[in-house]
Amino acid sequence: MSLPPWRRVDNPHYRTTQHEDAYQQSSIPLPPGLDRDYQWSGNANYPPPGLIRATMPKAISEIEYLRERRGRSVILDNSDISLFGDLAEYLESGYDMHGNHIMCDLTCVICCGNKLEMPTCVSPPRTPEEDAKTEPLCVLPCGHFFGAYCIEKWISTCRDEDRCSDCPVCRFPLLYEYCGHEVKLRHHDPRFRRPGQLPLTIPEGGCVPAYCRWCRVDYVKDLAHQMAQVVYPKDVPESAFFSPRSFGPSDFSELRGIIRSNMLSAFYHAEDAFDHW
Repeated sequence: MSLPPWRRVDNPHYRTTQHEDAYQQSSIPLPPGLDRDYQWSGNANYPPPGLIRATMPKAISEIEYLRERRGRSVILDNSDISLFGDLAEYLESGYDMHGNHIMCDLTCVICCGNKLEMPTCVSPPRTPEEDAKTEPLCVLPCGHFFGAYCIEKWISTCRDEDRCSDCPVCRFPLLYEYCGHEVKLRHHDPRFRRPGQLPLTIPEGGCVPAYCRWCRVDYVKDLAHQMAQVVYPKDVPESAFFSPRSFGPSDFSELRGIIRSNMLSAFYHAEDAFDHW
């Protein structure tokens, strides 16, 4: 059955005076700021008078704005933080440079479900159900971070498909350039400070060497062996020494060992002098 003409929306006389009176007497709630004495037609093309700003906003300086915000709690999520470097400054103190308490409610961008473990000072309160769906934080050299379980599954899938392991977001290759070995995944334990467990990411000024640590150790050992053989040759006969009793082949053998030991010590000392992946 078709509607009468006065009830059709396309009728130019859809809302007449008598229907406005009926609307006024109905139980439909009025918009905020209006009472029953106000003659409002309910026209949807214009905002209700109760929501119209009476005065224009007053401009304030940035200093006044920061002063008003000082001491407030700010919750940051994945839309605010995309790189670990943006998060690192809050992990130890829990406050930003303006004195605001920062809480990080971050989710793994691979599964988009599990929450990432954060230090207590920046972790927002969670229900027991949310607490059960958390996983450790894993950081890649490019600065992107994920849940440890999810990124390990991603790396395992890359191996199974016989392709280069990379970052799921920016495709940064997780391989050392010259030796081709995989870059070790680094987890962030919220119970401990960052130094010693997680190096600087590339956006923070960190570096990824051309060779992995074990390849560099093997190279230094081989280089030290070659240098020892050049400086103190092994094939020198005892008769070639001027005074074999005071300085002979046994002394050469001992000095070759000292050269190898000193070069390895220099390598490990250099390793401890800078942070890298």
